[in-house]
Amino acid sequence: MEPVHVHVRKGKCLAKFWIKARVEVVESYGFNSNELSTLLRIIKQNAKLIERSWNEYFYT
Repeated sequence: MEPVHVHVRKGKCLAKFWIKARVEVVESYGFNSNELSTLLRIIKQNAKLIERSWNEYFYT
């Protein structure tokens, strides 16, 4: 199983972020650098919630 991650989609744009020791962009198609920076900030701010939700979904 892959590490905890989140996918973001906006129209034809798609990005995938891993949530681990350090939040990072794994892949991105179509998002510009400003959009990716905003997404990264939001995901970092919510990393604990994302990880908790991931674990509840996959392990309970």
